[in-house]
Amino acid sequence: MTPELSPPVGERTPACGSDCSAVASGDVAASIAALTTIHRASTSIRMHLEASALRAYDLSWTAFVVMVILQSAGEAQTSHVAAQAGISKSTLTGVVKTLVHRGLLRREPHPIDRRLVLVELTAAGGEMLHEVSSKYSAEAEFVTSTLSPSETAVLTGLLARVTEHLNEAGEKRRALLHQDMTLPRRRSGRRAKQDA
Repeated sequence: MTPELSPPVGERTPACGSDCSAVASGDVAASIAALTTIHRASTSIRMHLEASALRAYDLSWTAFVVMVILQSAGEAQTSHVAAQAGISKSTLTGVVKTLVHRGLLRREPHPIDRRLVLVELTAAGGEMLHEVSSKYSAEAEFVTSTLSPSETAVLTGLLARVTEHLNEAGEKRRALLHQDMTLPRRRSGRRAKQDA
């Protein structure tokens, strides 16, 4: 029998003191339900976009995100692109290798520090991204078509607030949780700041 992940409705998280940096006690079941729903929505949206707007161009969601970042940034260090995309350097290496092979990205050593790698969109990459963007916009409208404009704005604001909270308080929270622990190395090669 699969154990229940959600605690009984009404059970609350224990208070963790001022060091928890804006983490308030609340309904655990509701919090877990919210996170589960966000995760499922994110997965469903990504799968839909890869099978619709990106499918004809044989692009993964991660490759598309990398190309969008480079369209805005121009030439950029791979470490910066990985951080912006929220992926490991090893994952980015595979994505860049594929896109370079397809002629969509250009990769070259940094002119001063040869240990660093610079990447940028090629003309072909820019043209493809321009074509994909119109299809992506149409699918973005489809994904949110069951929401009114005001509901879409509220949803955007709420998710932005969650993201801002994690960006501001997450690192301190993780450090507090792990202060008396020796953490194993991440198998993916991606390491959080506090573990470095």
